[in-house]
Amino acid sequence: MSINNITGLSGPTQRSNDVGAGRGSRSADAGKGATPTPAADSVTLSEGSARLREMTEQLAGMPAVDSARVEQLRQAIADGSYQPDSERIADKMLSMEAQLFS
Repeated sequence: MSINNITGLSGPTQRSNDVGAGRGSRSADAGKGATPTPAADSVTLSEGSARLREMTEQLAGMPAVDSARVEQLRQAIADGSYQPDSERIADKMLSMEAQLFS
């Protein structure tokens, strides 16, 4: 099966791992003792992907929860001194939404 005129591709492309490619020559070469050489595959990661991997590794080394901060907030809630700033919370939520959907 052949697919032509795909947007973004210039010129013909070749699949190195095409199962049907060279079928006739394989059976002829099999009797001659030739060993088929596997095609070399390669992957190139984008800069963004490399940065994401780096950030993931950094986060893996950090604790999942800041226990000291959790205890501080628990104590403030328990003694009634916790006063959340609703305007700051709303600003942070809008900022996060803008980052996610822009």
